[in-house]
Amino acid sequence: MKRTKTVLIIKEDELRSSLVEPYLRKDGWRTLVVGERQSFMRVLGDDPPNLAILELGTQSVCAEYLCRKIRERSHVPIIVVVPLKSDWNPIDALYHGADDYVVSPIDPEEFVAKAHVVFRRSWVYTNQVSHSVSYGRGRLVIDYRNQDVQFDGRQVMLTNTEYTLLKTICDSTHRTLTRSELMRNILGYRIEVDTRSIDVHIKNIRRKLETNPREPEIVLTVRGSGYKMGLSKDRVGESAVH
Repeated sequence: MKRTKTVLIIKEDELRSSLVEPYLRKDGWRTLVVGERQSFMRVLGDDPPNLAILELGTQSVCAEYLCRKIRERSHVPIIVVVPLKSDWNPIDALYHGADDYVVSPIDPEEFVAKAHVVFRRSWVYTNQVSHSVSYGRGRLVIDYRNQDVQFDGRQVMLTNTEYTLLKTICDSTHRTLTRSELMRNILGYRIEVDTRSIDVHIKNIRRKLETNPREPEIVLTVRGSGYKMGLSKDRVGESAVH
């Protein structure tokens, strides 16, 4: 029996109906709609969703807070819906733990497709066969099954999108991946969009992972091209730092 996916929709403007809820419900999602003043944190604990949607108002005052609070409690993927005339830059959502954003008015079919992509990306990387891969003689260790990342023995908390980008760059050791390639293959877009979101995710990865983000060792920038892995993949038996 196919399990119904659950989406938690948090509305900043509690007087307005949810913009995306009808589209997701029609697509077969089980929807939980709450206002930002309600205890959405309790919902995260009592009835963990597969996806969280933040619907922001035109004068958002809680966007950063909502993203941070969700990320403190859960690894659930987050999509932020930002009005076109909002005074809040949607790129900022990525800095505070969101996996993706959409600017409204939205195309229903495109939005539902994006929801599936973000959910699928999260599901794939939390349901893999349990094994770890290390790089740089054990300095960087990625546990596929638990979506766990450690660098120099320190656990690093990444969002689903950050984890996916890091793993993809690591899997393509020493091969340069362009921003457009990452956008298409990792984020699942089939249309031309602003690739700045990739740069924001990379900055977040470096801030959390690198000893000195200004002089990265792991995710390297190839000027005019994109990004590549800076550490070599360890051979079997070479996973410890000597």
